[in-house]
Amino acid sequence: MSIRKHPTQPGVWQIIISQGRKGKQLVYTFKCTEAEALVKDKQINSLIKGERLTVFPTIQEALPDYLIFYQTIASPGIVDDMISVMKRVLLPHFGKYQAGHIIPTLVYGYTAKRLKTPIPRTDRCISHRTIQKELNYLSAMCRWMHLNGMADKMPVIPKPPKAKTKPKRVQTPLTMDELQRLLNAIPDDKKVLALLYSDAGLRRNEALNLKVEDVDLPGGRITVRGKGAKVVVYPILTERLQKALAEAMGKVDGEWLKINPDTDLPYQSIKTLLKLASKRAGITKNVTHHTLRHTFSTLLMESGISTEVRRLLMRHSTLSATEHYTHVSPGFMQSQAGAFSDMINAEKIVDPIGNV
Repeated sequence: MSIRKHPTQPGVWQIIISQGRKGKQLVYTFKCTEAEALVKDKQINSLIKGERLTVFPTIQEALPDYLIFYQTIASPGIVDDMISVMKRVLLPHFGKYQAGHIIPTLVYGYTAKRLKTPIPRTDRCISHRTIQKELNYLSAMCRWMHLNGMADKMPVIPKPPKAKTKPKRVQTPLTMDELQRLLNAIPDDKKVLALLYSDAGLRRNEALNLKVEDVDLPGGRITVRGKGAKVVVYPILTERLQKALAEAMGKVDGEWLKINPDTDLPYQSIKTLLKLASKRAGITKNVTHHTLRHTFSTLLMESGISTEVRRLLMRHSTLSATEHYTHVSPGFMQSQAGAFSDMINAEKIVDPIGNV
């Protein structure tokens, strides 16, 4: 079997089925894209071989059952986003196909179309990174269908190249003075969250989801539940963090260290808090929770702590990851290079004719 463009009709494809040397070729004509013609060719070929394709539901038919499952493993916000993406872009393109019939050519056609889709009220189009997120939703559903007997095989869904999906973000850590000004501009009741980033180097969710049982004030330790289900007992390194934790523990009413009073659940983000505090403190750098983690690593280095100890405090698996989080401020570079200046200035340089 093979496909070819119709010789006279644009947008029409022909599927040719051979019946042997002496048999007459059968030609089926469809008005569709090349990717759809390839899928139809595969479906007809499978029917000829006697495979029962009709027992498998399409993506659209399986979606209601998948949503019931997805709500048990994802947060409400992620579920809402997945439903929105499915309805807006994935179902119109893939909904009529069975999971096992999604082929790379079909995905490439989807990607090409999405890259030309303009973003409302901007002069930009949809990015590769957005497309990757959309295809991740599709891939997860296809995997679930395959595991639950709703697909004969797991389709190959090519993803955009990593160079296109990972933005190059340059983090600029705060100086000691900037960090102090930022902390002074943060309300006292939320200062403990910022200190967990800047004085303990915690990741976003590690700080926001810290529980009362994780804080051991007499022992000067906190238990960090990090990436990959890792649990690490971590020292409280500064007096100001110890004080902020004690104040937060004195006001807590429940299992979480800090909760959002509007939801009675842990905060999801403190992005706005840091943005407003930066403005009040006169800091022009883009300050996020991740900036404070970079600041923590950099200040550890500037205080003379070795790379291996910094790796342990940052809870990295490799030294290269720790080095990525470490920056050299102009002031520290100048102070360290001062030894070179002192050596040169201490020398008496004599010119060729004997003058000092």
